[in-house]
Amino acid sequence: MSSPVSNREPRRDLQRFIVQNQLAIVVALAVSCLFGAVSITIPPAMFADSGYGFAAWHGTLQNQFNSIIQPSQIDISKDTFAFLATWSPGQYLLPGVLTLLGLKLGEAIILVVTACSISAAIGWLKVLARFSTLNEYAALCLVLLLLTARYATLPYGIYNGGEILLQGLLPWLALWSFDVPRKKPGAALLSALCLTLAAFVAKLSGLIVVVVLISASALTFLLRQRRFNRSLVAACAGTLIVTAFVYYFYIARGWTALSGSGWHVSLARLIAPFVLPWFAGLSLGDALSFLLQNPHHALMRNSDLNISILTPAALVALFLFLRWKPQTEQTRALKLFTGIYFVLNGLIFVELLLHGGIDPEERHFRLIGLLFIICAAVAAHELISARKIYWVLPVLLSSLYGLASFAVHATANMTATETYSWTAQPTADKGAIDYLQQAFQRDRRSSIFVLTSADQEVILPYQARTLVLEVDFTPLSNLPISYHGRVQGKIYIIIADRLATGEKAKRVINAFENYHSSHRLRFGHTSVFVLS
Repeated sequence: MSSPVSNREPRRDLQRFIVQNQLAIVVALAVSCLFGAVSITIPPAMFADSGYGFAAWHGTLQNQFNSIIQPSQIDISKDTFAFLATWSPGQYLLPGVLTLLGLKLGEAIILVVTACSISAAIGWLKVLARFSTLNEYAALCLVLLLLTARYATLPYGIYNGGEILLQGLLPWLALWSFDVPRKKPGAALLSALCLTLAAFVAKLSGLIVVVVLISASALTFLLRQRRFNRSLVAACAGTLIVTAFVYYFYIARGWTALSGSGWHVSLARLIAPFVLPWFAGLSLGDALSFLLQNPHHALMRNSDLNISILTPAALVALFLFLRWKPQTEQTRALKLFTGIYFVLNGLIFVELLLHGGIDPEERHFRLIGLLFIICAAVAAHELISARKIYWVLPVLLSSLYGLASFAVHATANMTATETYSWTAQPTADKGAIDYLQQAFQRDRRSSIFVLTSADQEVILPYQARTLVLEVDFTPLSNLPISYHGRVQGKIYIIIADRLATGEKAKRVINAFENYHSSHRLRFGHTSVFVLS
């Protein structure tokens, strides 16, 4: 694909980009740092996925790379090691390395999230600069949209690991795919090796993103130039080399979402990959899910209905996209590239949704959703000269939801701050956490700490012997029946009060067959059972 700046000197081009977008860049830095400052004061919580990631980080610190260390069911005095292939290592490696420099985990997470937000905002400005010369007001509105949409504000309140890492990388992957045909074959091969590896480290689905990007770039070049390009061949080779390497040495070593078996056929899953991308850049699909499937006031139980509701609007968006007649050679290339990416990505995700372990969620289509926003920005600039009033409405629509989400999570985290890791721990009372931390200081590795939510993994030092059992979300029949053997110390089981008297808690307590004495300590909304 060609570029309007393809013949300019890189340094001069960078200077021009900064001058033309200085207001938007300053706002991007200011808004990201503002969110970061609030989150340093009110630290983020995390999803269970991130909790398992930090469990693997603890294993890495104990010389078992990317492995979760747990007591053996055969003899709890010994450990077993399970390689974590389910998620890529970037979610814990980046903040984990920062903690080695003396930062608390929550502080490290916020630094990573802030850096990724800035990277995403400036990166998409760079993408837009390749195809249009929007005025500073339009660029400013685009940045505000990218920084205040719900997918941008969520990780400040709940760290979602690979999601925010991949968001920070997406625009640069797009820029790379645009540039590949103009690179020398050697440079294309090297950049493909590095960026494909970076995409994997950020998130497993980053591999899919890179494969589809380079395929779309190759098809775009082939359709426009009617010939092959050696640089594209080199980039394809580099991508395949890294993908094969990652599969053999990482993915094949454990369970991933792609390991799902059985078919999940439904009309919603068939059309979701072609409906959700039109709204992914604005988080409108997420907003609809919040309104209709919120567990506190669910109006509909069937999430497939969301796809049906969004389908008419998606058809309108598709019609407008097809009707758009770009005015320059560069924007025509952008439209063709985006359309090819949309089709290829949709076909891949039809297969994954029908035969994989994933659900039709908007987050899977973030890149194509943002590419559609870039196309909309370029089209609006061509048609209406990017007048300010036309940019205010879409920004407000998405930003209000994102800012409201940020405020809700910050309010919830305010009363759940845990000082050792500097993260929010809404699933455990502070008194219960303090008790476990004191028990570890006294017992060290002679005791076992059973955590009933994966995000609690970070409340104890990495040397602690922990066992994570997701009691709340695991069916009773899937909870372990027995753990044999004894340890010199005690068994500490932390569990929410609402579950403490139920069958699941009894199953966990009774699973430790060689322990017949237990007593319950209550701390606010949390209980700790001590087995001795």
